[in-house]
Parts: sequence; structure tokens; C-alpha cells
Amino acid sequence: MYNRTKCLDHLFERMNDHKWLDVHVFIDGARTQDDIRIQSIMESRLRHHPNFKIHWSESNVGLKNAVQHAVQYITSLYSKFIVLEDDLILSRSFFPFLREMLLKYESDKSLAAISGFTYNVPVLNKFNVLYSWPINSSWGWASWSSRWQNFSWDLNVELKEFQSTGRRLKEINGWVGREYENQLADNLCGKKSTWVIIRQIFIIRNGMRILHPSKSLVKNVGGGIDSTNSKYALARGLIKDFDYSNVQEVNSQLLDYWIKLFFFVKFSLIIKVINRSIYYVLYCSSTLSKMYRKRYKAIGRNSETIS
Repeated sequence: MYNRTKCLDHLFERMNDHKWLDVHVFIDGARTQDDIRIQSIMESRLRHHPNFKIHWSESNVGLKNAVQHAVQYITSLYSKFIVLEDDLILSRSFFPFLREMLLKYESDKSLAAISGFTYNVPVLNKFNVLYSWPINSSWGWASWSSRWQNFSWDLNVELKEFQSTGRRLKEINGWVGREYENQLADNLCGKKSTWVIIRQIFIIRNGMRILHPSKSLVKNVGGGIDSTNSKYALARGLIKDFDYSNVQEVNSQLLDYWIKLFFFVKFSLIIKVINRSIYYVLYCSSTLSKMYRKRYKAIGRNSETIS
């Protein structure tokens, strides 16, 4: 949590529908006077929840360090936990689903986490099923402390471990284009400081997966010019209710192929559209240029004839 107040009331409303052992709120330090003003508003709202344990950072440490501190603190106290950011809109099914899955899959060490967000995959989103794949998401998730024991928060350490296995770097993208590869480049050059890319490398290196519902229970409304790591406005995720009772996990080879095909076609079409658009722009420019040259030559010849 940093300097957003719009979604706080919604998050608190959803949380008040359930009983909790403990709720910890981690707030990064302010960077500007406007941040101080916004955080004072947040503080006044948090006073209405005396059972919440508030952790204020004295300085602004950034997203990666703030999440690292929070997760390390929580994993030292609890065996399982749920993590939220302050820019999320949640389905009513969100908390019941994560709680149920935390209990059901606790012994499955191949799962690194449970995500409340999922991509809008055609056909799959028509059913109440579960699927797992090696794509990490920070938009409302749950995990077990045991899955973080061997995780290093140092990007260089995780990257060196990954490269020592002989794996290709592009494997960290999973099936979503070059999203993680680009994020890695931004982190290495200091443009960004995010924790998700480090976790993604760890997940791929260890052959772990993330459990997802077939319908997204989270909508991210963050981003924009005031955001540190995402300058474009976000409105991702179509919030739907999810019937998690007696839900079955679909993890067949056929489903893997279908998801891979979906993302391959999706990103291939985008690239084709961009390339085709560039081609037409260049083609039209070239054609117009030829037309103008012919016209000027004709005008020049007519001028010479007249003179």
C-alpha cells in the first residue's frame, strides 16, 4: 500500500464479510507532500479498523523492497497467507476461493501460489474449473510460507541460478509474449525495481506453477502517470463470481496446448497487425512520393514547352 485511497473502502468492505486471524497493512513511506496528504487520509480510514496491524515505513523504499519486507515478516509468523495491493476490485468469491484452495492444495509442493486473477482465455472462461501454469501474478494472490524458504530476493542471484541450469532466458515469459523478458531488461538497467520478475525466474527454474480459477476474481484499476512501475492506466480482469465448491482442476496436456496456442495466436496477430500497418504507411508514403515526383516532372516539361 502506498498512496491510493480510491479502492480502500471497497477492500475493507470485502474483508469485513469474513473473519480473520490477523490483518497486516504495510504502507511505504511518502515521497512528496501530496503523498503525505493522501497517506493522512488513509490513516484516518484505517482508524475505523482497530484490529488491523499497521506497519509504516519511515522512508520510501520502493515496490520491490516494500513487498520483500512484508512477505518476509508474514512468512516468519504464519504458514499461509493472502496478499492484496491497494488498487484492486474483488469479486465476492475472492476470499472464500483463496481460503479453500490454501487448505486443499497445501501439500502440493509443485504449486508456488494461488492467483485470484486470470487471463480471459476463450472457452476456458465458460466453465468453473481450475488450471495451473507457470505465470506469476501480483494482483491478489495467496501462498504458503514453505514455498518461500529457498527464494532469494536478489535478481542477480536468481538469474545466475537460472542460467546455471542451461535454460534459455526467453523461457521466463511462459506464454505471454515477451512481457517478463522486457521487465527483466528494465530491472537490470535500473529503470524499474520489481519483485515479480525475480519470483517468475524462481518459479520457472524450479518447475513450479500457479493455480488459477478459470474466471478472474480480480480487476486491477491501478497504473497511470502517478504510478511508479506502470505508467499506463490499467483496468484488467473481468470480475465474475466463481463456484469453487467441488471444482475440478484441469491440467491436461491438451489444455496446455490450447493456452499456448491462444497466446501464440493472440500475440502473433498483434505483431502482424503492427507490421501490416507499418507496411501500408510506408507503401502509401512511397506511392504518394512517386505520384508527386511524376507530377512535378510533368509540370516542369510543360513549363519548358511554353517558354
